[in-house]
Amino acid sequence: MEIRGYKALYADRTDRRGVLYEEGEDYHVDTELGKDGMLMCVHLSDVFLGFNPNNVTVAEVIASGDLLELSNHGGQESYTELYLASDIHVERFLSREEIMEIMKTASPSDVSKFFSTYNPTEEEAFEILRACNSKDYDNRAKKAYLYFIKGLNVYELDYADSKNVLKKVFDNGQDSNQRGKGK
Repeated sequence: MEIRGYKALYADRTDRRGVLYEEGEDYHVDTELGKDGMLMCVHLSDVFLGFNPNNVTVAEVIASGDLLELSNHGGQESYTELYLASDIHVERFLSREEIMEIMKTASPSDVSKFFSTYNPTEEEAFEILRACNSKDYDNRAKKAYLYFIKGLNVYELDYADSKNVLKKVFDNGQDSNQRGKGK
C-alpha cells in the first residue's frame, strides 16, 4: 500500500535524526514501527505541528512498506491523519507559494489548523480566505474563521494578530481587499 502526503523537515532538509532528504530519493528505516519510523501526514495542514514555521521545509512524499497509522480521528471533523512509514520516496519540495495554493482548496478545519501553526502573512491569509469564499459551499471562509476562533478558545492560545486578520476577512467577505474601509 502507498499513501501520498507530506513530510516536514528542517529548513536545511534534514529530519529530527539528522538525515538529509533529497528530491527523487528513497529512504528506508529498518526498525520496529512505533519505536522509530518516518512520520508523514496526509493533510498539508498537519505537517507544521511541532515545527517552527520559520525553519521548515515541506516535502511531497509517497509512504510505503510498513505503515503504522497514528491518526487522531476522535469523532472530530478536524483530525490529524499521520503515519509512521518504513519507506518514503521524496517526490519534490514545496515552495511557500505552492503551500499557499494547496491551502486555497483545503477544508475549513484544515485552513484553521494551518493558520494556527504556519503563520502566513496577512496577504497570504486573505488570499486563502478569498479562495474559500470563491468556492462558497456553505461559506467556507466563515467556517474556517469559526474553527480558528474555536481553536483559540480551546487551546487558550494568544494569536491576537492572526485573529484580527481573520476577523477582517470574515467581516468583509469576498470584498476583503476593501479591508479597513468598512465595506
